[in-house]
Amino acid sequence: MMAGGVDMPASLLITAAELAGRKAGDRITVPKGAIVTPAARDYASEHGICMVSEDGFVIAQGRPGTHEDDASRIVRGILGELRRELGRVPTRDEAVGFVRAVIERARQEATDVIDS
Repeated sequence: MMAGGVDMPASLLITAAELAGRKAGDRITVPKGAIVTPAARDYASEHGICMVSEDGFVIAQGRPGTHEDDASRIVRGILGELRRELGRVPTRDEAVGFVRAVIERARQEATDVIDS
């Protein structure tokens, strides 16, 4: 557990109800293999709670009253995959290049689906 952080119990399903009572600024480490419900992500974002995986990847982070949009969530997922693939934190140039490559591949896949 990091200083100022809160470890979640070894539950395999993290729900919004399990986050009730946490306060803005809390940092929660989610156990490996746990499933975080969309409602729990929203609750954390709305209440200023940071949720991170044991590997240090941000699952949810926000200030009270804000929502992480889908694009941010997708980019975080893409960068998480790059980090796992590299075994380290990517440089800014590596991250931008990888995200651009994924976007281009998705654009091509979409075109192929539409054209077929």
